Amino acid sequence: MEYIINLPEIDKNELKLVVPNFFGKTKLYLNNVEVAKINNRYSINNGQDKPVVITLKNNYFDPIPTISVNDNLIQVAKPIKWYEYIWMGLPILLVLQGGLLGALIGLFALRLNISIFRNDKSAFFKYLTTLGVSLTFVIVFLAIAILLNGLISN
Repeated sequence: MEYIINLPEIDKNELKLVVPNFFGKTKLYLNNVEVAKINNRYSINNGQDKPVVITLKNNYFDPIPTISVNDNLIQVAKPIKWYEYIWMGLPILLVLQGGLLGALIGLFALRLNISIFRNDKSAFFKYLTTLGVSLTFVIVFLAIAILLNGLISN
């Protein structure tokens, strides 16, 4: 996922935030050149020999970080609402029945659901797709649990 960040401090330069869909590190690009991270901060020149300090702060499960530019917060994407988190997090309930296996599968499904909610499709598509993902991972959990139960009992 790519997000263009419009900052008046950098004039007509293009600042882009690239967030991986699943695994990987978030990267920052200035005019299509990756900006080096030094001491958990990015420093870019604004074209007038004044540094612009950018910090990316983790948003827990949300893959899109909060961006601080010279200590001013910038909202890159619309925040995920509380009821969307509940909907996306339903697979976490597998932990109640499946312990560690349920937690791992539930967290994997949650991460996939969040990446689905972060795309630009319609709300109907997002809810329907995440429902399908959640049900699929419940079935995967049940299949693995039955398989492990059969292996242990033999």
